Amino acid sequence: VTAIYEGVVTEVVDDELYGVSVTIKHSDEVVSIYSSLSDVTVHVNDTISQGEVIGKASTSVEDIDAGVHVHLEILVNGNYVNPSMVYGKELTDIVNEK
Repeated sequence: VTAIYEGVVTEVVDDELYGVSVTIKHSDEVVSIYSSLSDVTVHVNDTISQGEVIGKASTSVEDIDAGVHVHLEILVNGNYVNPSMVYGKELTDIVNEK
């Protein structure tokens, strides 16, 4: 699993239901949260490059039927957006759309 944009890791949490989750702050407006991870390679306050490996996709108790997967959440100005709507876009384009 790789970071969608550069940023700073603000949280790494091991949750019983969702597996390991990593939160990355990309700007004041954009945050991404990756859940259902294993073998996480980043720590809080690490600066991450776009495309840098943050961990491996895994399973979670919350969505056992999904098998090995990553759950990605993206917040723009505190609102959840569909990750497919940001794929391939520059960070500045996402912020300017809202």
